[in-house]
Amino acid sequence: MIFNINNPALVILFMATGLFTFISLLKYAFETINIETLYTWRKENKSGITRLENLIQNQIQSVAAFSILKYLSLIVMISTLNIYYFKEFTYSSIKIVSINIVSMIIIGLIETLNHSLTKKNGPLIAYKLYYLSIVLSFLLRPLTRSKERIIEITNPDDESTENRNEPESSKRISIQMDDEGEPLEDHEV
Repeated sequence: MIFNINNPALVILFMATGLFTFISLLKYAFETINIETLYTWRKENKSGITRLENLIQNQIQSVAAFSILKYLSLIVMISTLNIYYFKEFTYSSIKIVSINIVSMIIIGLIETLNHSLTKKNGPLIAYKLYYLSIVLSFLLRPLTRSKERIIEITNPDDESTENRNEPESSKRISIQMDDEGEPLEDHEV
């Protein structure tokens, strides 16, 4: 396959592939942050514990923002690959299927590589890119909030709006047991 640099679809394809790889790496890095990581960093007296705490608090919103960017770059990447292919080469069903299968394999390799890179160094990568995550989360907050609202509207079984202010202990139903494991009667409770 000969690449024609003058074709803007090819430039967009490379940019979208780079963005997809970078955002995928960031998303996996932010997913590795947890309480155990915070505890380990505190125990080793590493700097940046307050940033890591902030990342844990905003982790859901950051990962949601990265997911949106990742899927958008994936869509652009696959679309421009097909546009480039149709513009440069003759139409053939077998070639279309094969080029899409090859692109899916490449996407899978990128995902696997990013996932393996962030297994050990994920919290450090997230720490280094703290400010980028804050900016992206802020810019994409309307999209992530609308996604949360859609989920709340479509799944009313999770929690009703009138029960949200009640304490967690009042929502649980429990049966009191005596020492032998038998339920207590009402007057014994």
